[in-house]
Amino acid sequence: MHQAQKVLAIKNVTLFQGLPSSFLLALAEEAEVVELPAKQVIFAEGDLPTGMYVLVYGKVKITRDGGVLADLKEHDYFGELALLDSSSRTATATTCSNVLMLYIDKYLFDNILNNFPNVMLGIAKSIISYM
Repeated sequence: MHQAQKVLAIKNVTLFQGLPSSFLLALAEEAEVVELPAKQVIFAEGDLPTGMYVLVYGKVKITRDGGVLADLKEHDYFGELALLDSSSRTATATTCSNVLMLYIDKYLFDNILNNFPNVMLGIAKSIISYM
């Protein structure tokens, strides 16, 4: 996946819309490309949070106690609370098809935010409105 494709994928995420291009570029540079087959658990309820995911293509199901909380598709994101909180994962994320995702590591995200301190307020507002 080329750098421009990573930037475009991140820019299409509502969580990051309206943020400075320089921040999006820094985030894209650090984002890891992850490909997984169908029926793969990405993380399970109770796992320690390590970062968030941006779904480039494919489908992911978010479940808790056997119930479906969300069916995600291209441009959706999940695990974003890991960027703000160290509490255990509250749900399980499982691939429903082959997927391509960008993984944004919590500690790398924090390091990038150190260079863009005003961005955190915008991200926090996005997360609150999304919930």
